[in-house]
Amino acid sequence: MEEKAVRGVPWTFLGLAVSKTVTTLTTLVLAHLVAPSDFGLMAIGLIVVNFLFWFGGISFGATLVVHQELDRRGQGTVFSLALAGAAGATAVAAGLAPVGASVMHQPRLTSVLLALSAAVLISGVGSFYESLLQSQLEFRRRFAGLAVQTVAFSGVSITLAALGAGVWSLVAGQIASMGLFAAVLFVLAPYRVAPAWDPAVARTVFATGRGFFTQGITVFIRQNADTVMVGRTFGAAPIGYYSMAFRFGDLTYSALADPIARVTFPAFARSRANNDDVRPAFLTVLRLVALFTVPAGVLLSAAGGPFTHAFFGADWSPMIGVLGVVGLWAAVRPVESTLSWLLNSLGRAGAVGWVALFVLVPLVVGLVFAVRSHELALVACVPLADTLISFSVLTALVRRHAGVPALDLWRALRWVAVCGAADWVVTRLVVEALGSTPALVALVLSATAGLGAFVLGLAMCDRGLLTSALRQVARVAGRAPAPAPTA
Repeated sequence: MEEKAVRGVPWTFLGLAVSKTVTTLTTLVLAHLVAPSDFGLMAIGLIVVNFLFWFGGISFGATLVVHQELDRRGQGTVFSLALAGAAGATAVAAGLAPVGASVMHQPRLTSVLLALSAAVLISGVGSFYESLLQSQLEFRRRFAGLAVQTVAFSGVSITLAALGAGVWSLVAGQIASMGLFAAVLFVLAPYRVAPAWDPAVARTVFATGRGFFTQGITVFIRQNADTVMVGRTFGAAPIGYYSMAFRFGDLTYSALADPIARVTFPAFARSRANNDDVRPAFLTVLRLVALFTVPAGVLLSAAGGPFTHAFFGADWSPMIGVLGVVGLWAAVRPVESTLSWLLNSLGRAGAVGWVALFVLVPLVVGLVFAVRSHELALVACVPLADTLISFSVLTALVRRHAGVPALDLWRALRWVAVCGAADWVVTRLVVEALGSTPALVALVLSATAGLGAFVLGLAMCDRGLLTSALRQVARVAGRAPAPAPTA
């Protein structure tokens, strides 16, 4: 990959760290200033708004990264589509606000959704300029926008909450943060783009944007369908166990795979535009993603008992069985998503969208039958199976569109998978052997033993992966030179 892309990795991780840290601290403060019912009302509003974002600028903005060949008029056409999509989604949000409030039996939701519709409109500008910076590999400038967005939400929300604004402190914080995010990215953009219109470009961009839209909507459904069914079938406490388990399982993606994808997506798209071979870089990225996410997910699965007791207490014991499955999902999902983002960068967003629709059917059917068992762990098996099916289909698409055979994928991942299995067995054996040992001590000892087995196994079977990982980390940190170009 380009050296500029590699240098962008630390900025994506830093942006994530700042956002998560400040948001967590802000939430803890707001929990003492805002009533739980107001938090719940805002949560419902954000589900609706986040769904509508995909009808606006997000889907069209991503096409800016894929179509690197667009001139200023072509980029202006993308901007026009993003603005039109955001305006249409805003009108839908405002028009259906009373309906949403009636369905959810929350009369106050009408005014909240009407106000949050402004955030949908702003997303047309913000998502376009975020994609523009991403396409130019300007991750430092994007970090500045994320930092301002996070601080703005914290400052506005806490100030208004302290003044007794209730749910409106959260609404105002959301709108202010998105508005400032769009403004900062507009100012920091390497150049300005004016709305324009080119019918030929519009048709191409709309076709690509449709693929991203399909992906976004189906991913939204896949991430929420099981939680909704658990809530309707099991009740309040079980949904707490279930959702908390998946919140931790999702960290392997949100904290590791997603920041890397934000860099590799435009980097691979630029390589494609330059007719470069992306296969070696892709296989390297795939191996590195698996190297870090597989052991993390495996440890969460095998050491779910001491993890739960150490950080949540005995009252959360029903979550242990769910973590046993969710940890395996957490090990597989980042690898599956890396395949998706490669295809997206190659202009195959539509194909990925069809895959997402294809796996949605068995997911829903499986959930319908799984919830009847009243076993949370069995319900959690359905998203795991859904991800494995998706991985299998995406493997075939990567072979077809990227020229990477399934055998090459297996060679890239086999020793991580084998050593991950050894990691799980060792961790589990240590957990069982420690018995009544204090939970935190058992967690530390079992995790250390499991990671030791994982690293030792790789040192014996695939030492080159560990060496490559250290070299790439040093390169990202600026402490190692870029590899010399080959003839």
